[in-house]
Amino acid sequence: MTDTTEEARAARRARHDAILAEVAQEEVEAAEAEVAEHASTLDMPLHLRIDRELDT
Repeated sequence: MTDTTEEARAARRARHDAILAEVAQEEVEAAEAEVAEHASTLDMPLHLRIDRELDT
């Protein structure tokens, strides 16, 4: 292999690693948003009894 091919592979690997890091960061942000959303909801389930007249 020539140096140019090695350099091209290294550049491609660097771009690939940058993309993976960006995707990982987006996944972290999505997970943090999900945790915050769950934290803002009620901690205990809410059960309601609705009679048939109200349901209609």
